[in-house]
Formats: sequence, structure tokens, C-alpha cells
Amino acid sequence: MDNIILHRRFLTFYKKNTLALFFSFALSFMLVSAMLTLIHTSHRTENIEYQTMFTPSDILIEEVSLQQAAQLKDNPDISYIALKEEDYSNI
Repeated sequence: MDNIILHRRFLTFYKKNTLALFFSFALSFMLVSAMLTLIHTSHRTENIEYQTMFTPSDILIEEVSLQQAAQLKDNPDISYIALKEEDYSNI
């Protein structure tokens, strides 16, 4: 019981310190979440770059229907096309 009174007394008498402590926790949490977001985005961008770098394709188009894939394959202006085999193997 005595510890609770001391905690309340600290919070009331040292309001600036308490606010600074809570503010530093909030800033630290925001910094960590921003860093994790940047790292995740960087890895996704690298994966997209590697997909276009190591395939002989001119462009990268995702989520194409079978009809659109057939039209791309029949287009004489496109010399190289890279599609995942498991998705478009029956073209």
C-alpha cells in the first residue's frame, strides 16, 4: 500500500519527468515500427528488382488473367515474356 502512495506522489510532483518518460516510450515505439517498415519495404523492392534482373523480360506485370497472358504471348512487339509456369502452363 505504501508503494502505491509513493508512485502516485512521484507522478503528481514530477509531472514533467513523467511526461518525458511516456513521450520517450512513444517515440521509441514509433522509431522501431518505422525501422521495421523500412526494412520490410526494402526487401520487397529488392525482390522485385531481382525478378526483373534475372529473367529476360522487358517488363514485370503481376496478376494477369489467362486471356491477357495469351494476348501478351501473341504480341509480336514483345520479344521476351516471363510468366510463372504453375500459373500459366496451359497457354
